[in-house]
Amino acid sequence: MSISPVNTSSQTDALARQIATGIDTNHDGQVSVAEFGNFLRDVLQGKSELVSAPSTGGTPKALGKTALGFTPSFLGFDASRAQSAIGSLKYDAYNLLQTYDPRDPQAMKQAFAILDAMHPGMYELDVQDNLMLTGTSDGYIGARPDNRDSDWTNRNQSWNWSWFGYNTAHPSPTGEVT
Repeated sequence: MSISPVNTSSQTDALARQIATGIDTNHDGQVSVAEFGNFLRDVLQGKSELVSAPSTGGTPKALGKTALGFTPSFLGFDASRAQSAIGSLKYDAYNLLQTYDPRDPQAMKQAFAILDAMHPGMYELDVQDNLMLTGTSDGYIGARPDNRDSDWTNRNQSWNWSWFGYNTAHPSPTGEVT
C-alpha cells in the first residue's frame, strides 16, 4: 500500500509524511499491512515514539508518549486489562487516551479520529464530547473534573477519564440504560 498526502494543510501533510516514514521500517517507500499493524500494536501498547497528542490543543506532535509529563487518572477501568483486552472498544480507547490530557477540551475529538479509524463506525461523540461505544452496549467515556462539584469550566484543576454504563442521560444506541 502506498501513502500519498491528502490535499490538506501543510502541517498535516508534514505530519503524515513523518509518521509514514517512521512506520516504513524497511524504508522501501511503502507501508505494508504488516508495518502498519506493528505500528498500531505499538501505539496501543504505549510503545510508539512517532506520535503523541498535544496536551493543550494544537496539532499532534511527533514526540512520544511522555509528552504529557503525567499519566491521566482513569475511573471505571481496570489497568491490568490494558494488554489482555486490546481489540475491545473500551480498552483500545483506554490505551489511546493515556496520551491525551482530559483537561484539554479538544482531546476527545482528536482521540475519536484515531479510534474511528481503528474501529470504523463503532464510536460516536455525543454533543458533550463523550465517547459513546456504539459498537457494544458497554457504555461511554468522558472527561470529568476530579471534584465533580467544582466549576466544570475550570480546566486548571485535576481531571480524569471516566467510564460509565449507559444511563438515562446517555442511553445506548438502542435506547438501553443500566
